[in-house]
Amino acid sequence: MGQPTRRKKNLAKHKEYGKIRRTRNKTKDIDQILEDLLPQNITKYENQPIDENLPGLGQHYCIACANYYVDDNSLQSHYKSKEHKKRVKRLKEPAYTINDSKMYGGLHYDK
Repeated sequence: MGQPTRRKKNLAKHKEYGKIRRTRNKTKDIDQILEDLLPQNITKYENQPIDENLPGLGQHYCIACANYYVDDNSLQSHYKSKEHKKRVKRLKEPAYTINDSKMYGGLHYDK
């Protein structure tokens, strides 16, 4: 009858599928989290209003990882996890600034 169907190429090679995958799991950047860790912004995350659209009604939030958790037990186990410890260690490093990039690029900069 007909010929066998050809095998399709991998969808990962197509641009539109790659873009969807890159932006679907977008999280906060390190500089945004550092801004959230300032003393005037921490109180905003500690006393959040109840939001029915968030896990755990928005009451269990890890500021360092920018994630909501269902209950306090899952939040406490997250604090012990390897990914949380890596994120906290990365947040302790000094932030990369525009002056740093100019210095490494060989341009003059203001300290």
